[in-house]
Amino acid sequence: MKFSLRRKRICPSIQKAFLVTLPSDLFYLTGFSGSTGFLLLLEEGEAILLCDGRYVTQAHQEVDGGVQVVSFANTPWQAVTETLRNKGITECMVENTLAVKAYNSLRENGVTPHEVSSLAEHARMVKEKSEVSSMEKALAIAEGAFKKVRWLIRPGMRERDIALELDYSMRSQEADIAFPTIVASGARSALPHARASNHTLREGDCVVIDWGARYEGYCSDTTRTSVLGKKTDHRLTQAITVLRDTLLIVQETAREGVVCADVDKRARNHLDKCGWGKYFTHGLGHGVGIDVHEEPRIGPKGTLTLREGMIITIEPGVYLPGVGGARLENMLLVCKDGGRYLNRLPILV
Repeated sequence: MKFSLRRKRICPSIQKAFLVTLPSDLFYLTGFSGSTGFLLLLEEGEAILLCDGRYVTQAHQEVDGGVQVVSFANTPWQAVTETLRNKGITECMVENTLAVKAYNSLRENGVTPHEVSSLAEHARMVKEKSEVSSMEKALAIAEGAFKKVRWLIRPGMRERDIALELDYSMRSQEADIAFPTIVASGARSALPHARASNHTLREGDCVVIDWGARYEGYCSDTTRTSVLGKKTDHRLTQAITVLRDTLLIVQETAREGVVCADVDKRARNHLDKCGWGKYFTHGLGHGVGIDVHEEPRIGPKGTLTLREGMIITIEPGVYLPGVGGARLENMLLVCKDGGRYLNRLPILV
């Protein structure tokens, strides 16, 4: 029922036909989780999922009864164009992320494609109760895994070993990892997207860990920074306190009706006031859901307005090249009168 309602919400925007190829949108609109599939949404509400033989059984198991599953033996684009021509349709809306080769193939097979933004992307920003529940479960699994491996964050351990144990703990709880786990220590912690390496943790290091679980198709995303001993550069320990305060300040600002850029500005102003603004080198956060990075983007150029039911990350950080860095990240549910952090793990660990 929920999938048919989602499709119905975007039907008024469809002119003749709309081809959905983004896996996240396919999952949102049908429940299909395979890596290869194409959804045709027709103007009158008909939905056709095309997939090759590898995914037919899976598609029948996952999609709701309102979707017709069609298997194709030839190339996918021939199957799409043949299906449209059989319906008397020669024009089709396509996502503006469609590969050039696919776009040209549709034209060569007699269908005129018209590029549009993803019709499901904006609908996905506001989460339904079931989606919030899945994300809270993903977050609980991720935080539980962190508590289990917290004792490993000590001098002498390799970043890679901590990441592997964290990933294993999440997977052992019927979840997948949402993205490659980041464990960065020492000077490497100044790299916002550092991958876990063979680097060994040392006394005095800041250790940035950014991890997330995927449960029932929905992601969590959290970052914590640990300090190893009393030899840590005092600038970084001070920065961690400022980052904690920034999280609390943003919680009051991130409510329904506020423009995303204004949320970012509030955090950036506080960091500037405390002398850390020039070391904050990325946006404040992003939407999270089926994908770990979704709309809305919380940054200086964020033009979208927050709506009740959105789930966004708030992740201020400071990075001192050659010295180290720190970042704290929580997931926030946007409400009418303010934000509510979904995390239960303490900010300082």
